[in-house]
This record gives sequence, C-alpha cells and structure tokens, in this order.
Amino acid sequence: MIDDAQRSALAELGDPALVAARVASISREHVELRFDGVADVVRGELAARFARDDDPLARPTVGDLVAVRRDDAGAAVARVEALLPRRSVFVRAAAGRRARPQLVAANVDRVLIVGAVGAELSARRIERYIAAVLAGGAEACVVINKCDRPHDAAALRAELGMLAPGVPLVLTSAVDERCVSDLAPYVGEGVTLALVGSSGVGKSTLIRRLLGRGEAISTAAVREADDKGRHTTTRRTLYLAESGALIIDTPGMREIGLWDADEGLEQAFADIVALAESCHFRDCAHAGEPGCAIDGAVQAGHLPEARLASYQRLQREIVANARRAEEGGYRAKRAFKPISRAIRARKRAHRKLGIDKD
Repeated sequence: MIDDAQRSALAELGDPALVAARVASISREHVELRFDGVADVVRGELAARFARDDDPLARPTVGDLVAVRRDDAGAAVARVEALLPRRSVFVRAAAGRRARPQLVAANVDRVLIVGAVGAELSARRIERYIAAVLAGGAEACVVINKCDRPHDAAALRAELGMLAPGVPLVLTSAVDERCVSDLAPYVGEGVTLALVGSSGVGKSTLIRRLLGRGEAISTAAVREADDKGRHTTTRRTLYLAESGALIIDTPGMREIGLWDADEGLEQAFADIVALAESCHFRDCAHAGEPGCAIDGAVQAGHLPEARLASYQRLQREIVANARRAEEGGYRAKRAFKPISRAIRARKRAHRKLGIDKD
C-alpha cells in the first residue's frame, strides 16, 4: 500500500504515533480509512487545517495515503494529520465559473475509462478521459461495456483503437461472467484501479463483478429514449476486492474538463505530435502551410479530420483554463506537476528500452 517515498515522508514527520492509512471515502462530516491488514474501514476525521486550506489539490481525496493518529486502544475515531506524497492523480476542471481543479482520485495505478455500446458512446469524450488520465501519471485502459447489445465489434475496434497509441481497448459485458477474465490482465493484487465514465455505462455493475463478492453498490436502469443513466454512485469510494486489488467507484461524469493536461494531451495524441515534427516549418500552424505533414495525413485519409479537430479544441481548452486560473488568482500550494513529469519521463524511457516495469 505504501511505497518508499511515502514511507520516508511518514518517517520524516518524526512522530512514531502516526501510521499510514488509505482514504476509502470522504465527506464533509468524516473520512473512512483502510489500514494494512484490516478488512473493515475505520471512521476518522480530518485535522482542522485541511478545512481551512483553499487549494483543492492540498486536501485529501479518495486513494490518498495519509498519516493518521490513533490512541493506544485503536479507537474507532482516527485523525488524519498529514498527506503523504502522491504517485499519481486524476484531476479534472471543476464545474462553475471559477477556474479550479477537482481532484477525483489519487495513487491510482490504472484508470478504466468505461463507455457502453449505444447512442451515448463518444470517441471524443473518451479522448478527453485518456488525456486527463495520462496527465496525472496513471495508466489508461478503455473498456466498452454492454457488448451484449447489437454492435459491430470490428468497427468499434477500428474507431476506438486509434484514440491513443498503446492504450488497451477491452470490449465486454458486465452481465456476462466472462467480463472478469476479460479484465483480469488489468486487475491484480496490490493494484489500485479507478473506474470513470458517464452515468449509465455500467461502472458499478462491473465493479461488483471485479470485487468477487456481493457488495452493496447500487445500480439503476438507463432511459431507453436517449440511453442516458441516472447517478446511482453519489460519492467516490475505494473497495477491497477478493483479488487484493483496490477499486475506486466514481459518480458519473457527463463532462470532463481538462486541467493542466498538456503533457497528457501530447501522449493521447502522440500520432499527431509525431506528424507535427515532420512539418516543413517549425512554427507550422497546420492550416494550409506548404509541407504540413498533418494536412498531408488528413488529405491522404491517414488522420481523421475529427481527431485533429478534437486535438486542437482540447489544446485551446487547456490554455483557456490556465489563463482563467491565473486571472482568478489560483496557485497550487503543493505543485504535483514536477512529480508527474518525472513519472511519465521514466515510463517513456522504459518503453523505449523495452522495460515493462521498474
């Protein structure tokens, strides 16, 4: 549960009464914590200073490793005193007029981006999710659920397979027991997963399958008229699966605004970035300039215009959100970006060398 950097940070606090715990859920009133070797969650509270901190990235979220103080008797109430370093984050732009980040989950190894066969399936929305996941330092996997519905599997794989180089694509159905084996390569002991996607795509049903036991996760029917679901998951929760994996369920997200995701965008659209490096002019705007490799790829049918338009639109959105945040006076007090850059640089170097793991 805890890595060397987090263990060192805990020791540097200099208080032997503090122990590490994982945030399983959090609300205004309390926090639920998981301790190593303890099956049940323990209710706790946050130190008052967290409530006073106006930076959303500086407050604990689901998946965080935290330093916790418990009395000698191991009482039911534990107090979170400090936030330990994060290995990864999943952040989106918060809804509303103020430009602020919303921290969805932390210390996630892999994010399953769940869509479903039907009218609501959107390649453009999945691209957004992929960029956000990669920007935070986690791995991404696209899971298309409800494949028990009529669909053209070959066409789906052709359309969605190009969304990001190297991102796995799984077609499955939560109503089929085989979905567990379909997802087995991405679920294992000690792995932390988060499932994200719109309401009604079947995230909670998939989680029940992956947990391997009857867990109290509610589900609801999807409206047939527009294929939209209702919000049945109302808060983010971390569950412990029988396999030893930790799985985070999240409320449905109809919109996913990008926050500080420029590097994730480059990874998600690595094909376009590679083409841009071949343009004749270094400052090519990809708008009809001579020798533009991107325009050439579009004209040759190698790059869909919709994918290029999506990339350009997301670029503009990231810049606009950064400008609005600066104008609004937002400054992250605990910058995560240098850490996530190091994580991604290491992963890129390992891929080039053919190394799968550290």
